Amino acid sequence: MYELYYVEGSLPEKTGGFDDISYLNLAIIVPLFETIIFFFLFSFFFFLFSFFLFSSVVRKFGVSPFYVVAFTAINFGVNHILNSNYNALHALGSGVFYATSYEYFRIRYGHMVPFVFVFVVHAIWNSFIYMLWHI
Repeated sequence: MYELYYVEGSLPEKTGGFDDISYLNLAIIVPLFETIIFFFLFSFFFFLFSFFLFSSVVRKFGVSPFYVVAFTAINFGVNHILNSNYNALHALGSGVFYATSYEYFRIRYGHMVPFVFVFVVHAIWNSFIYMLWHI
């Protein structure tokens, strides 16, 4: 009924075998830096700049976390567009999930709990994808 269309170059080649360095890079280092850049820094700077640059608007209307989620998710997706368009769309969807989770936990618990949550979920997802394509 439904067919999966493979676009040439949209998915990595199955290599077989397990490379410790590429696994460490994909499952630990990349999620760590992406969480720092896209979720921690974007959230912090968005609220900082909106407070100082648009302080009269902020005082009147407030700053909605929706803008942070949208800005972060779009940037997260655009960052992954070099791999493939499919990967960028997937990253946009997961970016919405990560950013929404980050903002929800940030409002409730501060910055450390959402940072760890997003990092762990992102690392688990990347590990799953690595295992799927390399073993």
